[in-house]
Amino acid sequence: MRRLLPLAALVVLVSVAWGAGAQVRAAPLAASADCDIWWNEVLHDTFNPVYRSPVGPVTTGTTVRLRLRVAQGDITGARVRVWDDRTNTETYYPMAWDGAYDTDPTTYDWWYVDIPVGSDPTILYYFFEINDAPGWCTPDQDFYVDDDPKFYGGGFGQMSDAYDDTRSFQITVYDPTFTVPPWMQRGVVYHIFPDRFRDGDPTNNPQAGRFSYNRSNGAIVRSNFGGANPGEVWNFTVCDPRGTYTPSCQDADGGYYGDNFYGGDLRGIIQKIEDGYFTNLGVTVLYINPIFLSPLQPQVRHGRLHDRGPRLRHPGRLPGAGPEGRGTGHQGHPGRRVQPHVLRQHLL
Repeated sequence: MRRLLPLAALVVLVSVAWGAGAQVRAAPLAASADCDIWWNEVLHDTFNPVYRSPVGPVTTGTTVRLRLRVAQGDITGARVRVWDDRTNTETYYPMAWDGAYDTDPTTYDWWYVDIPVGSDPTILYYFFEINDAPGWCTPDQDFYVDDDPKFYGGGFGQMSDAYDDTRSFQITVYDPTFTVPPWMQRGVVYHIFPDRFRDGDPTNNPQAGRFSYNRSNGAIVRSNFGGANPGEVWNFTVCDPRGTYTPSCQDADGGYYGDNFYGGDLRGIIQKIEDGYFTNLGVTVLYINPIFLSPLQPQVRHGRLHDRGPRLRHPGRLPGAGPEGRGTGHQGHPGRRVQPHVLRQHLL
């Protein structure tokens, strides 16, 4: 439930059992354990060490203390829901009243929990479950979540009636022994989407009509849908699978931008390397989108990691690439790194 009222000035003293003894707390007459959580007073701020300590990314083995501010005497309990992105596991940590920190006898209560981040690098996502359930009324359960999911882990949150694990705060856990590889330090990175970069070998271009996830008629080539680009011109306007502009490539099945193939390949990348294109730009690292065989752009949904298909396969190695697609340079252009992009979570 939502209660957005100012706190009352009058308070009464209440005794609350805590551990082996009892401590005296002050609670306002207006806010109490009455199955009605006051939203305005709830606060957590990831940038403020009062609410999260330490702030920012932490090293493995760290314990992070989280605090939540609520209206004085307003709730009966709170928990933190934590999702470990490395292990894909969920853990609930019960919070406790922070009597040592709570020196304000009239306005707010402070609840805390210590979160051990573990021994492995990961990302921990968390939000707060808040309960007001004194036992004599219908319990009220609300949640304090990230107010802007696009900006994970930053600043204030907001209250919500609904459980929503997509709106979590974030703790990044990193290995303290990690160092940035020398080739990346002060590196100038050029990101390549191979299919749309350069067609170096037209003989290996994908064929229209081959299997595509979302189109019964199969994939299309260079936006040539319904004869819109019969010459399959490279620089033809990309068609819209949503049908909101012309040229449109929306059919009865709808469509994705990923259904549209242009035929760029590794041979095209190699040609530009050998032409000195990247050298002239001052590029030191080529970061290449996935090059594995896939029916959908940008090749992120793939099967076997060693199956690259004819367009994205090349005899020998990509110049500048080592055994795993990475290297330190090639003839005439020493020192350039080729770094492939692998999304293991998209393996089919």
